[in-house]
Amino acid sequence: MKFEVIGNIGNRVTFSAFNKIKTTLLTRPKCLFLLFAILFSINSHALEREDNIFGLVLTGPIEKGDFKRFINFVKSDKSVDQRGIVITSNGGDVLEAIKIGIFIRKAGMAVTVRGKCLSACFFIWAAGVNRYMHTNPVIGIHRPYYDPEYFAGLSLIDADKLYASMQASARRYLIRMGISNELIEKMFTTPSDSMYRLKASDFDGIFKTSAAFDEWVKSKCNILTTAEENDFDPNDRWEKDAVKKYSSPAHFNYLSKKYTEYEKCVEKLVVESRAKAVGEVE
Repeated sequence: MKFEVIGNIGNRVTFSAFNKIKTTLLTRPKCLFLLFAILFSINSHALEREDNIFGLVLTGPIEKGDFKRFINFVKSDKSVDQRGIVITSNGGDVLEAIKIGIFIRKAGMAVTVRGKCLSACFFIWAAGVNRYMHTNPVIGIHRPYYDPEYFAGLSLIDADKLYASMQASARRYLIRMGISNELIEKMFTTPSDSMYRLKASDFDGIFKTSAAFDEWVKSKCNILTTAEENDFDPNDRWEKDAVKKYSSPAHFNYLSKKYTEYEKCVEKLVVESRAKAVGEVE
């Protein structure tokens, strides 16, 4: 697969093959640990681009080496600073997914599922400081597993110790990302040759902003008060007659300016966080 950057003025830059995971930057039209890889199912699945997709798009199987390729791509194009991740994947190497996920969380990036996000893909989605989905997504989980050929060569006691260590690491990661214990248990009780598809009831709380990120932003940026949030729709800034919905033009202008300054503050924080996250892996 390949990288393709679609710039704000339509210029295209094609990078050398990222033959493990396809990563594309789209403009907004108007959002080890172990020596052996832990594997998930890796059947690729491609979907058509949707008009409202924007950001750094990851599609295809997640394979060994993708974290390094991902970081190299992020470093190569500064226009991804304020953008989130859009992912479509049937899974792959969970260790690579976790490393990508840790970077995403450190960089303060949101993650959106488009189409399917199965098995190891869930670890990347979980990392978003905000988690979103496009229409009719399929999000599936099951317990991770080792390369069967490698695992078959272990004694029962060694297999038990190794799997327990991997399970503990995966649990710590998911808890850190704010995934509920109930959903984590559902993952580890679903056999690796099966798939649990998330239901509406599983999403309770999963779309909330990361508590740490939310409080961190509040401490650094001048956010709207609860009353102001109830009064103001950010989309009104682009509606010609929206000012008529407000008590006065002055009140609308005040809220619009305050929210715009808040957005710029958050963007600045994400840019700085991304730069720091990249620096930590160099």
